[in-house]
Amino acid sequence: SWATYCPWLFSQDHKNHDVVGGTEIGTCLGDLFSVNWMEDSDLHRIFDIPEKLIQQAQIVTFETNLSHVTQFGDRSVAQLEVTDFQGTTDGVVAKASWPQTTGEDQVREILGRVGKVSRVFAIYLSIMSVSLAIAAFGHVLRRMIP
Repeated sequence: SWATYCPWLFSQDHKNHDVVGGTEIGTCLGDLFSVNWMEDSDLHRIFDIPEKLIQQAQIVTFETNLSHVTQFGDRSVAQLEVTDFQGTTDGVVAKASWPQTTGEDQVREILGRVGKVSRVFAIYLSIMSVSLAIAAFGHVLRRMIP
């Protein structure tokens, strides 16, 4: 996405300049829409869940609550699969070449995210009402579990 900022990609020395406490952390900054779009795309690819463009647009629009998302262009493609436009298809690269994950790996990943989310929930509780924090926490959990 053009709405990400990864200065190390374009620096002459091609070194990361995202150093925190003397350690390069290998990150980029991204706006909320771009990050939501990439996370949604990754989630559906990793768990092999088909998704139409219109579904992705609705989910990402709902998740992007701090800016106004608009659709433009030829909307007749709305019922086509996201994979028709992103990534690879079976005809180009066999699915067998994708990184294979087991159910156990997926559970570990979700549990790792839950740990992170519980820390976020604690932060929510410190800055907002209990009802808002619970709503936000539920919203995050719905995104994590397919």
